[in-house]
Amino acid sequence: MGRIVVISILIASGLLGFTVYKTLKNSPAIKNSVALQLENKFQTYLSSLPENEQSKLELENTNEVEIFGGDSIPVNYQYFLVLKEAWSIQLHDKSIHITAPAIHFESIISSKIAKELQQKYKASIEELAQKQRDKVFDTARATVSIFLQKWLEFQFPKEKNIELKVHFLNEPSLK
Repeated sequence: MGRIVVISILIASGLLGFTVYKTLKNSPAIKNSVALQLENKFQTYLSSLPENEQSKLELENTNEVEIFGGDSIPVNYQYFLVLKEAWSIQLHDKSIHITAPAIHFESIISSKIAKELQQKYKASIEELAQKQRDKVFDTARATVSIFLQKWLEFQFPKEKNIELKVHFLNEPSLK
């Protein structure tokens, strides 16, 4: 019984891969249908990840010493995606366009004195984190592309050189 399930899953993945390949040349309605199937399959994959891997995809950490009103504050900015948020997948010509969820950030202050100063300068720290995030998009795009490429290679092992174009929901060029 277990072999039948495994074989059925492999056949279904193979058929979907073949359909994606053929669809890249076909009508928009068919492309949208296949893209929706691919999106659903990706969401199923994300929900199958272990709980600790399921919540966030770490993108970048930066350590900065920020100066506010003469006070120096060491700040660690952590940028990440919340994997359970919505992803959009569209097929265009010979590429797959992905709109990934918005990039989120946390600013972490390590020392007790700095934490007190963090409250005093919270708005300024948030503003700097937003500006830093704008510099993170290219690095984040590379990280997400690797993450997606690994998933696609697992799903469609015979398909090589699938071109991915990744954008983020909160990327300035999408607004």
